[in-house]
Amino acid sequence: MGKVRVTLGKDFVFEYEVDTLEDALRFFDHVYSRKGHIGKGYTARAEREPIEKPQRELHKLKFPSKKEIKNYILGKPDFEHTSREIQEHFFGFTFTSRGEYKRDFLRLAELLRQVRREIAQEHDGIWYEEWHYRDGKDKYKVFKFVRR
Repeated sequence: MGKVRVTLGKDFVFEYEVDTLEDALRFFDHVYSRKGHIGKGYTARAEREPIEKPQRELHKLKFPSKKEIKNYILGKPDFEHTSREIQEHFFGFTFTSRGEYKRDFLRLAELLRQVRREIAQEHDGIWYEEWHYRDGKDKYKVFKFVRR
């Protein structure tokens, strides 16, 4: 949430609350397109206060340890798993590499890489990835383990 403030001369100040940056830009476009029609002797000057970003603390996730992730994967038949499945199990919801949970997604992806590397060494095998499609649109990877 933020405010856009438009000042017309010294007499008139108009404040407009916006939710997104797109709303603020739309408002600026409207003000500047009407600049010549405001009235003689007045000039429009527009300023904006920063739009507040969601506080990261509200969405802080408690990450499982490598051992917990490893035990979960080892408990699956043939160690087969997806990133989405891991997210659902440990966090209760899924998230992507875009948006407010981007850092968390990348952190989890790195943890999973490390755990898969450990499992491959301990169980003498290799991982391979298969692409699957959900509802013909969403593409996701299924990680499968093969013993040598």
